[in-house]
Amino acid sequence: MHCQSLVDVPLDELHATFLEAFSDYLIPMFPSTERFARKLKADGFDPALSAGVMVDGRLAGFILNSIGTWQGKKTAYNGGTGVVPAQRGRHFTQLMYEWLRPHLQAAHVEQCLLEVLTPNLPALRSYKNSGFRTERTLACFQGWVQPPAQLPSGGKIEALSFDRWPTLAAWQATPPAWQNHADVLVRAPDQREIWGLYHQNDLIGGAMYIPETNQVAQLAIRPDRRRQGWGTFLMLYLGSLRNEPLRVLNVDRRHPDAISFLESLGLTVFIDQYEMRLTLA
Repeated sequence: MHCQSLVDVPLDELHATFLEAFSDYLIPMFPSTERFARKLKADGFDPALSAGVMVDGRLAGFILNSIGTWQGKKTAYNGGTGVVPAQRGRHFTQLMYEWLRPHLQAAHVEQCLLEVLTPNLPALRSYKNSGFRTERTLACFQGWVQPPAQLPSGGKIEALSFDRWPTLAAWQATPPAWQNHADVLVRAPDQREIWGLYHQNDLIGGAMYIPETNQVAQLAIRPDRRRQGWGTFLMLYLGSLRNEPLRVLNVDRRHPDAISFLESLGLTVFIDQYEMRLTLA
């Protein structure tokens, strides 16, 4: 048994191990090879600064790291830790982080970041034993957007080019989690859509939407137009794009206005996550 980077691990082998490791996960995850590859691209997966555990020549565990900037620091974000069921209980997560630490420090990475489902107590213990500490709790919503009794009039929604997003992002009321922050979202513009909300030809808000997962990644309403029904107007439109429940992930529970807004639309929390951080510097 030994640890190594994932540079020389073929995509098919990594995908097969991912499926096996997540076969009994709390939330079903069975992506095709193509969808798994798109996830890695969107995450900014860096195989050189990721880790795998090899047992008898076979990949038995992994940490899928992406490198970026978080709160001004170079950060390794863990987009997925997995260990195949037959090898659990051998502290592979701690072993991989011990192996990763000098490699990340050599690359001037200052911290590691991840999210873990709150009911996943074995994973939570592994991360705490690796030195991670909880930063905040994030709520994950899904559901059918319910139309209100009354909506504002004179609004229209149009597709926007990706370069318009910085204008909209400046209007966000709450800071996003890693997977929804700007540096990550721009890595795969072909997997995102930008929708602008206009009132009498005046841009007053917008959203970044991920069609493949029917997910609202970011929502922004201009500060002077909040609490007028425009957020509901926009979410009702986004909820009509596909015939399945709309998802909004990783909403900071420290922001009750955001939680109340989503609940008022008829969305409900299906799981909570802890955001956790490990300081390397």
